[in-house]
Amino acid sequence: MTQLLHCKVPDGLSIEPTHSPMEAHAMDAQHLVAGRWQNVSPSAPRQLYVAFKVAEVCNLACGYCYFFEQADQSHSTAPRYMSDTVVEQSARFLGLGAKALGIPNVALALHGGEPLMLGKKRFDRVCEILKAGVTPHATLRLAVQTNGVLLDQEWIELFAHHDIAIGLSIDGSREIHDAARPDKKGRGSFDRVVKALRLLQENESRGTIKKFGILSVIDPAMSCDDVYDFFFRELGAKSLYQRAPNLNWADSSESTIAHVNHFMAAMFNRWAYEDDAVVQIRHNIEALHPLLHDEGAFARVTNILDLTQAISIRSNGDVCPDDSLPPVSMRYRQLGTNVTNCSLETFYSLPIWNEINEALGENGSECRTCEWFGLCGGGPAVTRYHEEDKFSKRSVFCAGYKRLYEASREYVEQYLDPSDVRARMRLASETLTRHADALNAGTPLSSDTDRASSVPSAAILTHSSLLHA
Repeated sequence: MTQLLHCKVPDGLSIEPTHSPMEAHAMDAQHLVAGRWQNVSPSAPRQLYVAFKVAEVCNLACGYCYFFEQADQSHSTAPRYMSDTVVEQSARFLGLGAKALGIPNVALALHGGEPLMLGKKRFDRVCEILKAGVTPHATLRLAVQTNGVLLDQEWIELFAHHDIAIGLSIDGSREIHDAARPDKKGRGSFDRVVKALRLLQENESRGTIKKFGILSVIDPAMSCDDVYDFFFRELGAKSLYQRAPNLNWADSSESTIAHVNHFMAAMFNRWAYEDDAVVQIRHNIEALHPLLHDEGAFARVTNILDLTQAISIRSNGDVCPDDSLPPVSMRYRQLGTNVTNCSLETFYSLPIWNEINEALGENGSECRTCEWFGLCGGGPAVTRYHEEDKFSKRSVFCAGYKRLYEASREYVEQYLDPSDVRARMRLASETLTRHADALNAGTPLSSDTDRASSVPSAAILTHSSLLHA
């Protein structure tokens, strides 16, 4: 029976428990006292996620696009492409910021718009400048999220040269994709994107690139069986991140929320039933890891904390919180912060972070008292947003996350001691609660989740944690 579960775990994680629950808590306390990052404050993430908007222009016209089609229209006055000067200033901002805050890893997504519209020569130069500015101070992990329209062999070789993880946006079958992602002339992009997919698969099989991932938005028109069969049977995909739409309490659709809330657990159950070692679905792995192993629990807490403090850098050098937040309110866009006039440390000291950190809840809040807090962290901040309450409400997808985690626990407890699984849940919740309290209080706390930084999580494997469609 153990073999069934092993196929769902990326290399480096065993399902065999290495410590009893009591030993895990003892080791947790030791890390709290003797953490390797003694000078890391709670406002310094263990891995800094950066959406780096090298192009604020796109060759598609996706109707749901949070960047071009919603309230934030600041792209219309921003530079279409990031200049070399801004790239250099950004590299300095990130490198010195990582050094000052003791951040060991910077995960940077070359983003847009459509980043490939920058052109190959400029794209190559951007990568070289970033490496020169960041790598003396931190490990730099580069990723790119592309719609695939411009992808060709030269692009793939350029990605391979810079060791760039690749995310490709596909929303579903031809009918679904072409309706959601037409080009500027109203033509569907499905054929061009599938051509890009086949090229990536050929290069993956030859070893030119490492595993790439597909990013897709959950669409009510496709059931979990439709999605699984299309992506993994028809397209032959290996890695999929299906993210929920960026809905919140101010902008919601009851029917879409109901579909997403059903979809997540249904997809987990289909994935578990198929038992295909090749297929990786990010939400499923995130729900599974923390229940399998103490290190998996710590890794999940680390990832939640890091994503809460993700940042974006615009083409003019403006620095903002996570890329999903400015579209819900210009308060998160017009901060007056730019790579030329502030440091990363100063940016994290802004009052706006008090609001954002509330997404992790307060003592006694609904999320904090939930048994799934250590796995969920309250859900993505954008899905909790309310104009008056900011991020203090639960996620609009709360019911869906609970169903997903319950399905994962039910699956795992067929093969592992349920008492160990429940203890791991408590370990994750207690650890996240401590760090969330420290964030809200602004009190330095040495990291007891740092040992998880070497454990492969779905986010690290696919580099798609902040790669929005």
